[in-house]
Amino acid sequence: MIDSTLIVYILAFSATAAAVVAFWNTFVEAAAAQAERKDATRASELQLQEFHNPMERFVKPGRLFRLRLIFALTPAAIVLGILILAKFTHPAALIVAPAIFLVAGSFLPVLYFKGKVRKRQLDFETSLLDLTIGIGNALRAGMALPQAIEKVGEQFKGAMREELLIVLREYRLGVDLVKALDRMATRMPCEDMKLLVSAIKLTTDSGGSLASVLTEMTAMIRGRREFADKVKALTAEGRFEAIAMACAPVAAFIFLHLIQAELMRPLYTTGVGWITIGVVVALEVAGYFTIRKIVSVEV
Repeated sequence: MIDSTLIVYILAFSATAAAVVAFWNTFVEAAAAQAERKDATRASELQLQEFHNPMERFVKPGRLFRLRLIFALTPAAIVLGILILAKFTHPAALIVAPAIFLVAGSFLPVLYFKGKVRKRQLDFETSLLDLTIGIGNALRAGMALPQAIEKVGEQFKGAMREELLIVLREYRLGVDLVKALDRMATRMPCEDMKLLVSAIKLTTDSGGSLASVLTEMTAMIRGRREFADKVKALTAEGRFEAIAMACAPVAAFIFLHLIQAELMRPLYTTGVGWITIGVVVALEVAGYFTIRKIVSVEV
């Protein structure tokens, strides 16, 4: 009969190996996807692709599901093996602790790719002011709007360059330029971008100096950005409080355990203690996201 300790070691090793493979595949495929996007940007023909979900630009739904499954089961199996090796045989301990890591691990890939989407969106919004200034200057120099967009787009990198190349490719394939810009505003939802597209559309339909309108747009976008920075500074204390409140129970547990371990030992050696830990973790997560929601002010 195989020793139970040997089985636990085999499970822990398998889970660790699966985690290493998952991390390796994630980073290798992410690097390959980034290199492919750069090559597509430099290519003479850009392949147009519509994404129903912004995360699909970085990961396919099937692969995301597999990653969530791996990141959920791997830490749960490791924690379960550690608890068995440490002889925590109480059913509550063997259920609550792996369940916490199971739920947390399933959200890690989603948070990772959502972070990449937010980073790309932020990169786009940061470049929007320079885009408005550049198009306005190009129009004053006598260029047409498509030429101005093409000339200004050569000066950008990252998300803004990719989106402008898509706009120009659509325009050359017969799509109206204003409609192509409107599609870009749909792909990259941003209030300033929507205002910019509306200003271009109204000026194109009714006539007038688009360069003058873009000058006013530049001043407005700059003012909105300054106001957003002020709001961000004023809500920084609230964001810090959310992090502090989430870390406070862990710090309190470590501090009290160092002072008097016997008093804190029932918290992780009894079923009631593990249930308490599960409830505390759930409340802390809910409180953290509630505070972040409160201090998140849309400008």
